[in-house]
Formats: sequence, structure tokens, C-alpha cells
Amino acid sequence: MTRPSSPWPKGARCAVMLTFDFDAETLWLARDPRTADLPGVMSQGRYGARVGVPRLLRLLRAEGVRATFYIPGTPASRRWWSCPSSGCSTTRPTS
Repeated sequence: MTRPSSPWPKGARCAVMLTFDFDAETLWLARDPRTADLPGVMSQGRYGARVGVPRLLRLLRAEGVRATFYIPGTPASRRWWSCPSSGCSTTRPTS
């Protein structure tokens, strides 16, 4: 049995879509605003912004994978300036 030729680039047999949910600390703040006073809890959300996202961007770049991220307004407005150091392009959020 022969397989039909692939319509995907480079003969790939499937397509894959990667999605990334980046809420930073807003997840915890939305549940209970008092978590802003709990550094241990807040550090969990900030870790992704400070360490996780740059690592992920380096990996995607190394593998030649293009990506688009949706980032809610609150974390984007707090971090819009930090993304270029990770190699992505940004537009400063507007109100």
C-alpha cells in the first residue's frame, strides 16, 4: 500500500499547534487579591515570566519554531519591556 503525498511542508505527516497560557501572577490575584501579600505564592507566577518564558523562547528559536503568545493585559502591561531581551518583537500595550 502506498501513502498519498503529504500536503504539509517537507513531507510531514501531521501538523502540530503549540499553545502557551501565560497569566503570570494574575491567576492567583484573580482568585484572592490578598495573595499579593504572600511572596511564596506570588513567586510561582513570577517564575514563569522571569525564567520560564525566556527559556521557552530560546528553545523555540533553537528549533526554528515560530510562535504567537496571547498574554492578558495585566501581565503584558507589567512586562512589555522585557520581551525583546528574549528575542521577540513587541508592541507596548495601549489603555
